[in-house]
Amino acid sequence: MNQREEMDIFIKTFGGFDVFVNRERIYFSSEKAKEMLAILVDRRGSSVSLSQMAWLLYEQSPEQIAKNNLRVIYYRLKKILKDWGIENILIKKRGSYAVNAGSFTCDLYEFIEGNPAFVHSFLGNYMPGYAWGKEVLPYLNQLYYQYTETAAASLPPSYRGL
Repeated sequence: MNQREEMDIFIKTFGGFDVFVNRERIYFSSEKAKEMLAILVDRRGSSVSLSQMAWLLYEQSPEQIAKNNLRVIYYRLKKILKDWGIENILIKKRGSYAVNAGSFTCDLYEFIEGNPAFVHSFLGNYMPGYAWGKEVLPYLNQLYYQYTETAAASLPPSYRGL
């Protein structure tokens, strides 16, 4: 097994966006590169087109300027991740970006799967630094409600309502 396969990569989305490699938090020298990764993690492995990414990161800029900026931002993101030996989490195809969602552990992904260890880590706060993160909150709140209702229903009658 090589060193990269032994790396423990954890991506936190609840209460703020952070990436940890072997429990050490990555410092992002570029906020836009960090947000680009946050968008890709939010999409859970689905590809994000160049135009979509340009709109999400540079909503107020003309599209061509935004697309040119994306090339620089992606280069910075790739370099930051390469410095940590985890650049393989990124997938770049012609005109689109994605993450290899199976190459890391993420609180969001585990929560969606209903992993009990992560259900209670969601406290109603998802990627608060990014305006687009608010769009996901109703879905996450609904899941949380379903998980907690299911858990409450499985309790013996004498424990319900305590």
